[in-house]
Amino acid sequence: MPRVPDDHDLAIAAFRHRFLADALEAEGEAIITILQAQAGQLRTDPRGQSRAVSVRTLARWLAAYRRGGFLALCPQPRKDRGALRAIPVEVFARAQALRREKPARPTKTIIDILVREKTVARGTVARSTLDRHLASQGLSRHTLRSLGQKTFRRIATTAPFELVVADFHHGPYVRTADGSLRRALLGAHIDHFSRFIPEGRYFLHEDYAALRFGFRRLLTAFGLPQTYYVDNGPSFQATRFHRSPPAPRSASASSTPRRTRANAAASSNDSTERSRSNSRPRSAGARSP
Repeated sequence: MPRVPDDHDLAIAAFRHRFLADALEAEGEAIITILQAQAGQLRTDPRGQSRAVSVRTLARWLAAYRRGGFLALCPQPRKDRGALRAIPVEVFARAQALRREKPARPTKTIIDILVREKTVARGTVARSTLDRHLASQGLSRHTLRSLGQKTFRRIATTAPFELVVADFHHGPYVRTADGSLRRALLGAHIDHFSRFIPEGRYFLHEDYAALRFGFRRLLTAFGLPQTYYVDNGPSFQATRFHRSPPAPRSASASSTPRRTRANAAASSNDSTERSRSNSRPRSAGARSP
């Protein structure tokens, strides 16, 4: 059954007919002259955009009109509509597997994995195109009810001090000089590559002074890390911290408290320290063994 053109199709046909009106009344070589003159003119299409058309396209429209009349100028749907054209079948199969493996995985991350696996070259797969094909297979994040779920990226490093993460985490209770119990805060600097802790100690406050103390000891003993990764904690929001030269490249995470990779590393170290000390209250001036 032939497709019935809608209003938009008819508007496009009328737009094309305006280019051909004069040529339809001409004969012989005059037709080419008219088409060449029309090809140099800008006209507004049904989408409101100004566009010019080549002589070759005008000749194709003219031939279609002579075969089928006005309706032949309506746009024809592609015979391969919905089929994979821009994405090879094996690439799309791998993308489907990655989405099924983790439904909350964003399409942008899937493309990044395909590039890192050397399955595709960077820039050859558009996110919108992959999104459309995944949705056609029932694999959109909305369909899988995973849209809006929090996702995390794995950070890969290849050498020590390529990335140092820093954070504060609640530690054990300690007895202060006035005899009261207060909860200490572990300020830890962790080398992401080796998981070595070049600087880590407990403080009674999470502020710029505590951060400056640990950061200075880190620089004095080990030098400047290539990247210093912090979160949005109060100590890292200090203006003096961000303006103090020389400063490494600081990647400031926008995640909420207790959701950052830095906090997880600090928490893991704190658990180790607490198990070694059996969680006994300690003097505020004492250091962990």
